[in-house]
Amino acid sequence: MTVLASFDDLLRARDDHAPDRARSPWRTLLLALVAGGVAYGLALGAYSGSFRHASYVALKIPLLIATSTALALPAFLAVCAAAGLRDDLPLALRSIAHGQATLALVLGALAPVTAFLVLTGASYAQSVVQAGAAFFAAALCAQITLRRHDAPLHARHPRYRDARLVFGVCHALVAIQLAWLLRPFVGEPGAPVQFLRDDPFGNAFVAAFRAVIAAF
Repeated sequence: MTVLASFDDLLRARDDHAPDRARSPWRTLLLALVAGGVAYGLALGAYSGSFRHASYVALKIPLLIATSTALALPAFLAVCAAAGLRDDLPLALRSIAHGQATLALVLGALAPVTAFLVLTGASYAQSVVQAGAAFFAAALCAQITLRRHDAPLHARHPRYRDARLVFGVCHALVAIQLAWLLRPFVGEPGAPVQFLRDDPFGNAFVAAFRAVIAAF
């Protein structure tokens, strides 16, 4: 089976990637995370006109997805253990892995659209909006995959929804803060190339609150 065929099975939740399969094709999932994230990162970072910056962003996207997931997992595992769901943890982790791999693959599929906007002279603001829209679309697709793989778990354990909610909230909070630390992603032409923002110890939520207060 080719890599593209495996990716297609992942997105369609069939064969080795079907929700009822006990086997976890971790190699394909890892490859999807890296390939999709790197492809989208190169396209997004190309707006700056710097290959070095584009390379940084190509590393940042998989790093953002993988690290935010890893940091949110302990809370999820603790809730699962407390709710008596430890026997189904392998399936729960498999579900999360498929969701994150889907997120990266959809981003990678949107890389040509991003590259087209860059080549046709999109403004910095337009590039930022497009990036936000791409992540939103990819997140929706990831949720569809999660629902498919979570269905058997929900059927057996109604309390599993609580554990999934905890993971979703923790993952969102961690991902927002981590994305803040890893900025810039788009990169303005002529701006200094850097891997992290100037104030890496800043807080995304405090900055958002201050922006709202300043607006009023």
